[in-house]
Amino acid sequence: MTKKGNDIKLKDSLEKLVLAQKSLEEAVALPVKNDRDLAGIIQSFEFVYELAWKTLKRLLEALGHETSAARDVFKMAYKVDILSDEKVWLDILEDRNKTSHTYSKKMAEELVAKVKSRYVAAFHGLVDTISEKIRELK
Repeated sequence: MTKKGNDIKLKDSLEKLVLAQKSLEEAVALPVKNDRDLAGIIQSFEFVYELAWKTLKRLLEALGHETSAARDVFKMAYKVDILSDEKVWLDILEDRNKTSHTYSKKMAEELVAKVKSRYVAAFHGLVDTISEKIRELK
């Protein structure tokens, strides 16, 4: 693919990430009243996670770094100073993997608490960082 094509895909990916991240922020700002609210926040978390690592992968490729799986993407992004806190991203990865294989109300409540206390800010910071890096690529 051409550089221009990659740039368009990266910007497109960022736009989708921004929308999903804002939706997650709106969801966690509301009170959790029932299991459906928990499930909705977790689903929003999953969407943002998927868009986050895939957008980050595109950014790394634009910067000349090849990666494959999400763990590799987060580790490389930390190595090249795109991410400042590798642990939070590996925790996000681990929690996302748990949502695919396990469901219990206790796990859901614990995950939503982490999303509110740590992950929303990490996603928000990532959006800002990717936006800045895209401007630098021009």
